Amino acid sequence: MKKILLFLSILLAGAVMVSAEEIAPGEYDVMVVNRKQSGTPYQSIALTFWYDTPSAASYTEIYGIKAGAPFGVGAPVYGLEASVLGSLTDTVYGVQTSLIMCKAKEVTGLQFSIVNMVDSMTGLQLGVVNCAKDKSFQIGIFNYLENSSLFPFLPIFNFKF
Repeated sequence: MKKILLFLSILLAGAVMVSAEEIAPGEYDVMVVNRKQSGTPYQSIALTFWYDTPSAASYTEIYGIKAGAPFGVGAPVYGLEASVLGSLTDTVYGVQTSLIMCKAKEVTGLQFSIVNMVDSMTGLQLGVVNCAKDKSFQIGIFNYLENSSLFPFLPIFNFKF
């Protein structure tokens, strides 16, 4: 039985090889496949120093922790951005903190520093001076909401949703 199966498999392989067409040089089409990765590159841990230092900081998203010495700048952060002097990433989903200043266009989560500035905040700004353009919930000594319908400046806390 084994000999018959072996003979039939050899016969089938031979039939396939005989029936295949031979392609002469120049008679075939070439299709180039782009092997470039789709999507944005990302890292789990990053260290930034200044604008575009390292150069990958401007386009590499962080899913984890970005540390800035002295400044945290660059592509969006999904997690924690902590810096010595200033956290300056435009988009943060998580926590943005620094000893002196945090500045962003959009933060979803917590912004914690002496001075906090953001365009749109979904979450909490906690600091001595808090400034927001669109919406925020602020706790601090000086709280300023530019587009507030009631009071743009309030001490202790201010909010707009």
